[in-house]
Amino acid sequence: MKYIREGNNKFGTVLYTIDGSYVRKGQGRFGDILYTIDGKIVKKGQGMFGDVVCNIDDNLIRKGRTLFGDVLYNIDGNFVREGRSRFNDIKFYIDE
Repeated sequence: MKYIREGNNKFGTVLYTIDGSYVRKGQGRFGDILYTIDGKIVKKGQGMFGDVVCNIDDNLIRKGRTLFGDVLYNIDGNFVREGRSRFNDIKFYIDE
């Protein structure tokens, strides 16, 4: 499992847990399922028929289904930064 924490270190509050192909609210396996990861596409809710929220293009998280969507976040190692630039503020920390 991976934990998405608030802030820029492993001591931040756990906001989301990545449990296999599910993104759950809070820490652990028992949180509500918010999103389902289907390959590189992230869908709302549990299952394969939810609305598409975003897609993962290498280290960029883009809005919508296509590779031409607006860049929401940039994954830089364990850090998740807002927007495309590696120099933007750190929003989240990914902890395993």
